[in-house]
Amino acid sequence: MSKTNDCRVIQTQRDQWFIIGDANGIRTKFDYTTDQTDGWVTLEISGENTISALERICPINLHPDQFQIGHAARTAMEHMGCIILRTDTQTFHLFSASSSAESFLHAVETSIKNVT
Repeated sequence: MSKTNDCRVIQTQRDQWFIIGDANGIRTKFDYTTDQTDGWVTLEISGENTISALERICPINLHPDQFQIGHAARTAMEHMGCIILRTDTQTFHLFSASSSAESFLHAVETSIKNVT
């Protein structure tokens, strides 16, 4: 993952990048770009029980030694595809398809309720 003042760039697979933020300066560096702004929903989760809540639904090892600040990964939570980005010790941004936003939010909220 790379970060500038205006955006973050996450490589999701070979020759595929997920750009968050103002991508105008970066678009010229790629042969082809697709604006999917309306195709994604973002949740921010933070607090002392964050990792416990995410461990219930995320198969990635979120221990700070393994998944450090700035790390991102494409994965699944419950049965939905998502991208997880660690922005601080106890803060994560979760990106999922906007078409399943309600289900995704429900899965995250349920996990939070089960650890508090």
